[in-house]
Amino acid sequence: MARKATANKEETKAPAKDEPKFGVNELVEATGLQPASVRVALRELGVEKEFGNKYGWNTKKDFDAVVKAMKERSAKRVAQSKEAGDEKPAAKKPAAKKPRARKAKAGAEE
Repeated sequence: MARKATANKEETKAPAKDEPKFGVNELVEATGLQPASVRVALRELGVEKEFGNKYGWNTKKDFDAVVKAMKERSAKRVAQSKEAGDEKPAAKKPAAKKPRARKAKAGAEE
């Protein structure tokens, strides 16, 4: 029984044609935020997805501009929270549950 020839890992992985040099992972490292938070911030800033369905930048200049915008957004949010007095709304207590009424069993004493 002959074995099938196995391809190198490099050969099995097709080279990405439209892969950005800088992506969300690099932005996570630069800002210290979680990936989901970074994507939320990018949507709020109105950044378009350039590489199909991915955020990415090919130049360091473009990447640095996004990092700067994200840091400005973060500073603005901190300033707004300080203006509000850092008061968090009181947590609402869950409504007290009423005990369920027990259904009368068939044939039970009445």
